[in-house]
Amino acid sequence: MTGALEQCAGLCLLEAGRCADIVPMRGDPIADITCTEHVDFVMIRGRVLHRTLTDT
Repeated sequence: MTGALEQCAGLCLLEAGRCADIVPMRGDPIADITCTEHVDFVMIRGRVLHRTLTDT
């Protein structure tokens, strides 16, 4: 199990120069799931997708 955690440690970093898939939101979705209803953008492989481009 330690090997898997060590491998993940290098992948689970959010810093300049790295690609990331992130969904930033205001608030803590674990404490309040309704936070997930107010996402302004998503970042996939370092590219920002704004809400206006993804709404249909």
